Amino acid sequence: LLLGETLPDIHPMEAKKQLAARIVERFHDRAAADAALADFNTRFSKKDLEQSDLPEVPVPAPGADIISAVVAAYGALGKTKSRGDVRRLVEQGSVQLRGEKITDGKATPEFGKGDVLRLDKTHAVRLG
Repeated sequence: LLLGETLPDIHPMEAKKQLAARIVERFHDRAAADAALADFNTRFSKKDLEQSDLPEVPVPAPGADIISAVVAAYGALGKTKSRGDVRRLVEQGSVQLRGEKITDGKATPEFGKGDVLRLDKTHAVRLG
């Protein structure tokens, strides 16, 4: 509908990727579309956050608990999450630091520059 044409009869995920790439290309350029598709494949299909182009947020202060760190990371992304919301994410195992799940809201891990902090299923940041 947006592009005024029909997509070929292919797997729905491939159709979504093609549609997204064509929309990005329309409003930006082919290089931006290729970069966005490559980043999507790296982050979500391959689940390789280490190689992804992630937003950078400040390293939390030494001794900061995981809940404070995640709330601050969401804030740096321009998103608002309450401590209660973040506590639930932690307890559900959604929050990961360096690929390891953190399920204790009182945990005070050592945060380092360059570490990947996964906030939830779709949001991750690099500490810098």
